[in-house]
Amino acid sequence: MEALLLYVSKMILCSAILYAYYHFFLKNKSFHHYNRFYLLAAVLVSAVVPVLRIPFLFPQEEDTPAFVYKTLEVIVVTGGEMETDLWSELVSHPLFSIAGIALLLYGSIVMWKIFYFGTSLRSIFHIKRKYPQEVVSDIHLYQTNEPGTPFSFFSNIFWNRKFPLDSDKGQQLFRHELFHVKQRHSIDNVFMELATAICWINPVFHLIKRELHTIHEFLADEYASSGSDRYAYAEILLVHAIHEKKQSPLVHYFFRSPIKRRIAMILQTTSNTSFSYLRRLMILPIATLLFSAFVLRAQKSIHSDMPGSSASANPASNYEKSATPLTVVIDAGHGGQDGGAQGHDRLEKEFTLAIAQKVKALSANYGVNVLLTRNDDSYPDLKQRTEFTKKSKADLFISLHIGAEPTVKGGVKVPEDQLQSGIDAFISWKNTIFEEENIFLGSALLLKLSEVYKTKKVLQTRQTGIWVVDAAPCPAILLECGYLSNKKDVEFLSADKNQEKIAAKILEGIAAFQKLDIEEIAPVKHFNASTTSQTDTVPNKTIQDDFFKSFGRHMNRTLRYPSNVLESNKGGTVYFRLAKDVDGNITNVEILKAPPAGTNTLHEIVVVGYGKQSAATPPDASSIQEALSGEVKRAALKHYKYSSKLTTKTSPVYYKVTFKTEAATANQEIDKIFQKAEVEATFEGGLKEWARFLNENLRYPDSAINKNVQGMAVIQFIVTTEGVIKDASIVKDPGAGLGEEALRIINKSNGKWVPAVQNGRKVNSYKKQPITFRLEEG
Repeated sequence: MEALLLYVSKMILCSAILYAYYHFFLKNKSFHHYNRFYLLAAVLVSAVVPVLRIPFLFPQEEDTPAFVYKTLEVIVVTGGEMETDLWSELVSHPLFSIAGIALLLYGSIVMWKIFYFGTSLRSIFHIKRKYPQEVVSDIHLYQTNEPGTPFSFFSNIFWNRKFPLDSDKGQQLFRHELFHVKQRHSIDNVFMELATAICWINPVFHLIKRELHTIHEFLADEYASSGSDRYAYAEILLVHAIHEKKQSPLVHYFFRSPIKRRIAMILQTTSNTSFSYLRRLMILPIATLLFSAFVLRAQKSIHSDMPGSSASANPASNYEKSATPLTVVIDAGHGGQDGGAQGHDRLEKEFTLAIAQKVKALSANYGVNVLLTRNDDSYPDLKQRTEFTKKSKADLFISLHIGAEPTVKGGVKVPEDQLQSGIDAFISWKNTIFEEENIFLGSALLLKLSEVYKTKKVLQTRQTGIWVVDAAPCPAILLECGYLSNKKDVEFLSADKNQEKIAAKILEGIAAFQKLDIEEIAPVKHFNASTTSQTDTVPNKTIQDDFFKSFGRHMNRTLRYPSNVLESNKGGTVYFRLAKDVDGNITNVEILKAPPAGTNTLHEIVVVGYGKQSAATPPDASSIQEALSGEVKRAALKHYKYSSKLTTKTSPVYYKVTFKTEAATANQEIDKIFQKAEVEATFEGGLKEWARFLNENLRYPDSAINKNVQGMAVIQFIVTTEGVIKDASIVKDPGAGLGEEALRIINKSNGKWVPAVQNGRKVNSYKKQPITFRLEEG
């Protein structure tokens, strides 16, 4: 409904601008042919321009990356509950809602106007059947006694017998109607009748219809009076105007209003030609204005639903966590007629509401202002949940759900221990405005929830997207609090005390997120993309001020455990001194054997690697120290700049980086190609880099644009342990060249992928990568 109202508003505004130009610069001027086609074009342009979108791409500035504390890895999954906007579309506009009544009323008026149009047609055909016709040079002439004649309709002229055709007056009147027929003015009339019937709410279209009728008369009068006495012709109009009656809007009556304008136009002298051209050329700036305002759309990416695309007009940097208690919207999934998942005689909507109400009841103890999208067994649709969050100006959005999966596959019952169990968390890959906040929030919540029940310590995204988190105006997460297909989960969730535990841990996670407590979030291990194994970096408690935190975040993302050192299960310690200027630039990184005596503050970073002893000869101690020192210096100097200016040039800062290894899991399967690994292969740099790569390299095929083809292409390929792509192929193709373009992009990304990890080691793995092509709409 909102989209329809927006379209109507744009249509009226566009037509008003075009008509205003006509009114002030073209009306009552002698270039009638130009005016006729201008008014017809104004109607078409006003109807079409509001739905056109031509993207105007401009380079995307890279934001200064924010620090990600020790957070969970984000992986893409294909299964799980499908929460889309389909149900919302089905129930959001019931027949007797305000929107439904408005649409019904609008449609009724359209039907009434079309009925009136049909009635006018019927009256014309009735006259045709009533009187005999004469065919003269493809013109069908009907001699009648009908009031309102003479008039014309397409190739038909309905004449009045009281005007002899062989008289001077009769000849002028006949030439008038003949001109209407030859110029096909009836097509204009039918077009405008349909336009004003369908778009009756647009008052400008009614003005254009009236003006177009008048211009038709100007043209016919000019033709009929040429070569004869114009004053005598004007006298005919004036005499018969007194007897004019109500007439059909479809036909061209000779004696119709406005008589005054017609007589003035007949007697008008020729206008200045050069000035008339200037009046017509003034449409060019008007057209440029409309094209720029309604058609051009600036955007940073060609894929509104690609990884990295923006779902909000506000930049992430404008989001500030309030010093006052956070306002958090807790969304109890499903409800009302939508029971959600089912299993063991229980419905998802029951558990989600119970947990949400307990979060609300406990929230005051944690200084959190909790609002519920539903507090009973009702069903707010997905858009209403999002709108509620916007109107509440919420700081966070958490949607609660319970999953389920088939317990019988292929006719065989799935053993209980093989069914999914535990708590999962899903974040959006579309809403990158709050990407980093989402990762922080998800990590904090899962860390707390893992204290009360089995939790999968990885953040997940769904290829198909999740409406409520994709469209959220703030950091958002969907928590799957268990599975109704698993008996143990159902028993756990059924106990009130366990629901209270989950509610309490959700609030503790929110509190940890609000404080951005390093110690609270840091202990979660993540997979460092560029190493040969799993790593864990833990900033020390002594990192306090913003610069230290920012630089710590940079090192957390950038440090890699040198592969030759890791494979020999060796470690070591590197000390270094860091100097920076007032602009936040790193001016020097000096490797030290030990911190100077009397150093009061030593910032510490620990890198933990999980490797396996290789058969290669381990490096000696000096080579190990050289490799570790080189890695620290590389990471410290790699594209780092503090985002805010420092007030003064600060003194050197001292750091200690400790590299250490722990035993890795055995059972390496080096040559095997994994269908699914513990950590799936990902694009180097994560979602933001993938989005940037697509934005810079992906091209929408012209053939697909011309045919308006959209959809998702899926490419399957192998990512080797070296990050090389092999055997890429199209497994889903929307057509019109989209599949081929997706395949080209995947091949172009060769060498930019981080291999999958199994048991702490890189492995070969299959990867299915969806790429969605969507043409920009209103």
